Amino acid sequence: MKGIDAMPKATYKIPQLCNFIDGAFEASEGRGVSLVNPSDQSRLGEQQGSSPAALERALAAAARCHRRSDWYSLGARRAIYLLAIADAVEQHRDEFAYLDALNTGVVITQTQFLSRLLPFIFRGVAQQLLEHPDCQPINERIEQWHKPWGPAVCLAPWNSPSPIGSHKLAAALAAGAPVILKASEWTPYSAQRLFELIASCDLPAGAVQLVHGAAAEGAQLVADPRVKAVSFTGGYRGGQAVAAACLPQLKPLQLELGGHNPFIVLPDADENQVGRGLLEGMTRLNGQWCRAIGRIFLPRARAEAITGDLLERLARLKIGSALDATSELGPLIHHQHKNHIEHVLLDLEARGARVQRAHRLEDIPQEGAYFGPTLVSSLSPNEDREEIFGPVAVVHSYDHLDEVEDWVQASPYGLAAYVYGRDEASCYSLARRLEVGSTKINGVSITSLSPKAPRSAWGISGLGEEGDFESFRFFQGSTLIGTLNS
Repeated sequence: MKGIDAMPKATYKIPQLCNFIDGAFEASEGRGVSLVNPSDQSRLGEQQGSSPAALERALAAAARCHRRSDWYSLGARRAIYLLAIADAVEQHRDEFAYLDALNTGVVITQTQFLSRLLPFIFRGVAQQLLEHPDCQPINERIEQWHKPWGPAVCLAPWNSPSPIGSHKLAAALAAGAPVILKASEWTPYSAQRLFELIASCDLPAGAVQLVHGAAAEGAQLVADPRVKAVSFTGGYRGGQAVAAACLPQLKPLQLELGGHNPFIVLPDADENQVGRGLLEGMTRLNGQWCRAIGRIFLPRARAEAITGDLLERLARLKIGSALDATSELGPLIHHQHKNHIEHVLLDLEARGARVQRAHRLEDIPQEGAYFGPTLVSSLSPNEDREEIFGPVAVVHSYDHLDEVEDWVQASPYGLAAYVYGRDEASCYSLARRLEVGSTKINGVSITSLSPKAPRSAWGISGLGEEGDFESFRFFQGSTLIGTLNS
């Protein structure tokens, strides 16, 4: 896939970070933390925050927009605005790909693929609005109305900021909810560019707003009683904090958290197919995605061969700048996360684990936050319970498939699983017994099983479902109006 690295860098300016509140851009506040390019550590700018007064203005504007029904009352005409945003985004897809690669370290070929999804995200929820209007009569005497709960807060993660932030924002707008988006303080640039485009579409003031900040800003927004629904994607501890803030009002809450996802190889699986799946599942988004492979379960008789093949595949990956179209693996988000993973591996080694790195240290660029793909083995499944969130997977050997099922079900996570085998009936039989949100058989991808498939979670991997229809409905409540028979 051809990258955009050959295009002039001046074509894609880094946008100036500022809030968008009540229909106008206004200055945000520097947090004193540098934003750097994870590929080479060059400074991009400064993290931004929002004062309590700025957040109050955003909350007041959203509440006013909801109270006056300035956005919801447009009904199906909301789809016209969503389609206009989709058209604007489509004209700037490569720019979003560039900004996300620059800011996250995810290689440009992958951010290009994800940026192509952006216009379809806005068009998809617009279609949901047109297919499911606000009022759906049950009979000639009873109406069922779907109305937004009220102002919504959407908290976007740093690992895939454009697609995830856009999905939350678009779904809330389709539902008729005034929405406040808080971009991750680590990856704010694509959200800023999105709002520059949204501003040109002339939505009613207060219908859509962008604020910058970190946990403190998110906490003020989520806890405010004027906020009636919250959608969050991030880590488990962050999800706990958001859930605790929503509890007093029992606010509708959509949580998409992490997953220590199993990759289960059945005895009859094709080794080449397994190798390709493991490579993709470990390294997409540099291993920093919630459905990445965290644990690998191999038949004992085939474990050595499959592990050796995987290490060879990983060793052939070109590690390099995210803006280099020939790079296959980019850097981690920042050095703090790299240091965290190193400390996790040191702890595992101290407990007797074997750590195998696919690349020599001298073959990995040193100027950025690069981390070579790594396999961990000789660890009890009972000790392997935490998500690492990087290009690292823990390998386990099994003698009987029942063991694997027990190990997987004992995990507190339940986001995704992968099952590989030639006999699809056996794969489906095992997959049906797993308590996870989705199981992919003989394949790995960063997209859903199908464009219409919901994304759900079990255990500490999250609450609720995401998807075009599921997220659209999440931001709405239902009310019945009718005449009693006399």
